[in-house]
Amino acid sequence: MVGMQRALLFRKSPIVIVRNFIALQFASAGLYVFAGSLVYYARIWRAQPLLGAVPFELAQVVFIFCAEAALVLYIFFSWHRQTVRISGNQLVCDQGILVRSHTTVPFSRIATVVFTQSILGRLARYGTIVVRDSQGALLVRLMNMPEPQELVDVLTERKMVHTNEDAEPLRLVAEAEHERLERKSTLRWDLRARAVNKTLERAALKTVAAFMNTRGGDLLLGIDDQGGAVGMQHDISTLARKDADGLENHFSNLLAAMIGPSFRQFVRVKPFTYQEKLCMLVSVAPADRPAYVRDQETEEFFIRTGNGTASLKMSEANAYIATRFSA
Repeated sequence: MVGMQRALLFRKSPIVIVRNFIALQFASAGLYVFAGSLVYYARIWRAQPLLGAVPFELAQVVFIFCAEAALVLYIFFSWHRQTVRISGNQLVCDQGILVRSHTTVPFSRIATVVFTQSILGRLARYGTIVVRDSQGALLVRLMNMPEPQELVDVLTERKMVHTNEDAEPLRLVAEAEHERLERKSTLRWDLRARAVNKTLERAALKTVAAFMNTRGGDLLLGIDDQGGAVGMQHDISTLARKDADGLENHFSNLLAAMIGPSFRQFVRVKPFTYQEKLCMLVSVAPADRPAYVRDQETEEFFIRTGNGTASLKMSEANAYIATRFSA
């Protein structure tokens, strides 16, 4: 159950402590030297009646030590107090030392999760994670997170679980096809020719890409147009690994080859049994960038129109993309 999943706690990469310390060290040293060029510290110190008895050199060492200690403590506690928690059905971000900032993002609002890395980030394995809603609006930006790909995978999995809680397969089977729901009897097995037909695979991936480019949706595999169970046994029999996991792996490979591996985060695959036959639900979230279906040297752009999938011409696709994926 989703509600029983344990809470997960993340902190920024420890490399940020070193990076920030070096940056502030140079900034504070530069400021001190610059101010020293304008003001003669020793003369001011010795001119004070109560302070003149203490050697300026000793006072300078004590001042620098205290300043360094305060700098180190500030940087450490700033890092330690900035946390990201995945708890229940929400993402919780806390930061601040004395004044705490608390941001909560329900998984139901999350549509896309992506990350970027600088050159140093790639070397030190940290990056910035950007979380947006279905309209492309920024929900939260998580800076300097360690192993960003792993955290993106965790967020995506939790997000897909929560945003698709109501997408129960048996409920969807009973619905008529619409903009966000389509059925296909098989993934790759041609029931008439009784052989593998890769055109069917491409048709399924066209639907997945169209869902990504529109408002998301659900693809039921193993269910015919009348809502009856065909099952996936024919598809599974054509694979090297003849079980549900083998079918999911094959689907993931198809998606990586035809659309791209980076789009796997927008897809959740859920096997289910209907009328005593194994079927599969493919739940697709809206993507944060255009998804194209590749076929050798060509690429096509698809969207959902009503209960069908339509291919757009280049001019139409450009206009649609400018609107749908605008910042």
